[in-house]
Amino acid sequence: MIRQFEIEKEKIKSQLQKSKSKIHLSLDIWTSPNSKPILGVIAHYISDLGVLEHVVLAMKEIESNHKGENLALVLMEVIRDWEIAYKLGYLVMDNASNNDTMMQYISEGMWFI
Repeated sequence: MIRQFEIEKEKIKSQLQKSKSKIHLSLDIWTSPNSKPILGVIAHYISDLGVLEHVVLAMKEIESNHKGENLALVLMEVIRDWEIAYKLGYLVMDNASNNDTMMQYISEGMWFI
């Protein structure tokens, strides 16, 4: 199963690299039924065939608190893992104050991806 996951992940990476548009991300944090905070990251882009695509890039458990700095580290890991920093477009999220802090850390750390 892990091998198939890696094969599919590489296919999606390839599609992301060939996208005709920037890759825009929507993110949200919620608490799972077993009380674990989860960050969901979804990519939205126009494929090389001109079709609007949406793909789940991550559902990461937030190991520490919900501070913006911690969220930024998790999101930067996702961006790095999918190799999309150079194609990154807009990020869409709710108006929680920790998202403002996260964006400050992301903007400062993007050069290190």
